[in-house]
Amino acid sequence: MTQDLTKSPSYSLRLHAALAAAALAAALSAACVAEPGTDEALPPPDSLAETEQGLSLSAWSGATQVSSGVWYAQVATVGNTTYMVHSGTGNQLSLRTMVGSSWTVPVAISGQTSSKRVSLAAFNGYLYMIRTDVSVTTKLWLSRYSPATGQWTTSYQLSQPSAYGPPAMVAFNNRLYLIGVTPSSNKLWMASMDSSETLSVATPMEGHYSAARVSATVFACKLYIAHRAGTTNTVVYNSFNGSAWGDDRTIPAGPSGAAIVATEPVIAARSGYLHLLRRDISGTDVPVWWTYFNNSSWSAEVSLGSGVSTTYAPSLTNGGPGLVAVTTTYYNSIASSLQYTLPLQPYPLLCGGIITPL
Repeated sequence: MTQDLTKSPSYSLRLHAALAAAALAAALSAACVAEPGTDEALPPPDSLAETEQGLSLSAWSGATQVSSGVWYAQVATVGNTTYMVHSGTGNQLSLRTMVGSSWTVPVAISGQTSSKRVSLAAFNGYLYMIRTDVSVTTKLWLSRYSPATGQWTTSYQLSQPSAYGPPAMVAFNNRLYLIGVTPSSNKLWMASMDSSETLSVATPMEGHYSAARVSATVFACKLYIAHRAGTTNTVVYNSFNGSAWGDDRTIPAGPSGAAIVATEPVIAARSGYLHLLRRDISGTDVPVWWTYFNNSSWSAEVSLGSGVSTTYAPSLTNGGPGLVAVTTTYYNSIASSLQYTLPLQPYPLLCGGIITPL
């Protein structure tokens, strides 16, 4: 039986302290970290800096078919394990796990359905999911998955609605942030949740609007988002330093430096670069485009090739082996995944005392 999150006691989290301590020690032993008390990363290792101009299209793998009958696939990574949640027949949501470059068979998530792509995020060693209601698509439900037990919690209804699908989710400054779209005005809103699963009241993000769902990640010690600007197809990005948002900026990665356009861009950070994927804005089974940001400028976008196309917006995560993307064709709803593995070796930095992999 579902309950309203705002009216229910917080359910406890099992924090894996020993695992977290070991991961922190291992990260610090090989880390390139910021100076304590600052939000600025030290320069990356020489080997990474030397590759800055060498991020190559050839390092993307070809698309490997996952399965047919997959709708609205979304990927996220907890630790070094990448997960996929997708819908299928009857809007039933299912979970898959990436093993090497392959995916496990789907495991149905009991009692959870959605007709839109879910949002996923890693937080406190768990995989959190927000899904939309099948009947009322602005209504949101929150649950979490424990990799240790393989179990999902009961869904809890959130009091704040969101248009165009569930809000983006990302862990930042030891909280789980949600960025959604107000149904009546298209104005963005933001809320956050602490480790006891107490959710703050959603606050409007004045001056920020979108006609599609938002994508979010942490990059260079800030929370970054990318989305459509207002009712246009022009893509903008922005960053939040923990207290204030900056200004929306376009991405001059198109032909001759033109601002790129998309119906729903997706972003993820890896090894000092902010990566963005988008699909062409019209048609089915259209090309997927890639550009990246080095905290100074965006690269000219390139197509991932004739063998990589999608009908629905792609999904992107910083996975264990590298960036992991998922696309879906229109005919038979065939999901495929691809990876970018070189030269993007992960290294962490210290953002306000919290180790953050980039």
